[in-house]
Amino acid sequence: MSLIDTLKNAVTGAMGKEGNAMGMFNQILNENAGVSGLMEKFNSAGLGETVKSWVGTGENMPISADTIQKVLGSTQIQGLAAKFGVDSTQISTQLASNLPKIIDQLSPDGKMPSMDQITSKLGDLKNMFS
Repeated sequence: MSLIDTLKNAVTGAMGKEGNAMGMFNQILNENAGVSGLMEKFNSAGLGETVKSWVGTGENMPISADTIQKVLGSTQIQGLAAKFGVDSTQISTQLASNLPKIIDQLSPDGKMPSMDQITSKLGDLKNMFS
């Protein structure tokens, strides 16, 4: 599955509107200083091996909704829930299910792409929803 497909499917089931998938992912990136900032948050929480599995070429290690809540913090999760009109548990569950896939798709060769490459991929996704 491509990054675009992963992002498109990541949140749409829970959110109901396809555009929310991109909005939610962009919001997470904005609130965490991009992908590198988001990854650093997980590293700082002692989840370095888990994050490495998402970036690496092997199997992605799972993460729980509770862990997502702890890493991102209840304020950020509640803010996302309010913005997208869903329950905070739903946000954490969707992120736990899909964040490893999204990061994996952003790093198909076992390394993170440049911000220009990420922006290009996200632009492709945005065009799908236009």
